[in-house]
Amino acid sequence: MIRGCTRYRSRLRLIVLYDDTCPICRFAAVRWRRLDWFQLLEFHSLWTFDLQGLSVTREELATRMHAVRQRDSHVFSGFDAVLHVIMRLPLLAVLTPALWLLLRLGIGERAYAILAARRYTISGGSCPTSEWRWPRITRRHRKDQKDQRS
Repeated sequence: MIRGCTRYRSRLRLIVLYDDTCPICRFAAVRWRRLDWFQLLEFHSLWTFDLQGLSVTREELATRMHAVRQRDSHVFSGFDAVLHVIMRLPLLAVLTPALWLLLRLGIGERAYAILAARRYTISGGSCPTSEWRWPRITRRHRKDQKDQRS
């Protein structure tokens, strides 16, 4: 590998701290690992990661996703952390300008806060026990919902 590439890669590395008891968080981490072609992301459970030298508490970590830039230990949280993860994934990097705009408008952070506060409810409230998947809505499911409303 070219020396400059290695040096550049080391400056971009990011440690992602996520709640491994939450199905939505695990789902995102698994998908992001698969899309991390350049191995720029390191995923760690917020419950087992050593916080020494970081300016964040475990309680703060439990409420929102956090990412730590390795070169200077700068901590990103919430939607900002998601943006920095997406920037490092080649297939999703095209979304960066739109996500940055949502961040600047404040919409992204508000939407993230709503999702983060309700992540256990959204996933069915069965966080530590079962694997979570996005709900699959079929035509039959929609028809059943319409019939129930009538």
